Amino acid sequence: MLPALDSKESVDRLAVLVSGDGVMKLLGVPKLPNGTGEAEATAVFNLVQEWNMADRIQFMSFDTTATNTVAYAGGCVVLEQKMGKNLISLACRHHIMELIVGKVFDTLMGSDGPS
Repeated sequence: MLPALDSKESVDRLAVLVSGDGVMKLLGVPKLPNGTGEAEATAVFNLVQEWNMADRIQFMSFDTTATNTVAYAGGCVVLEQKMGKNLISLACRHHIMELIVGKVFDTLMGSDGPS
């Protein structure tokens, strides 16, 4: 959530970056109408189309929130559908480690925590 430029309300925004050949480029930081995977995928896809880069995109990097990873409506799945191809997924390692540590904690302490 970031402040809107034209009012005092906050809006969802998504930074979209591409990288390759040692260069990183910010394509845009569009407003999102909501926080759904569909909205995120549409925003990314529109920027990729505007920059005429669809044929060059091969990977996607993302955090592991449900908005991105849910099986049928997550942003990653929807983006692949919009682009008409499979992309190699690079889930954010920080969030992957949180999942692993969480599972270890649940295994050792129980899912309700210590008694």
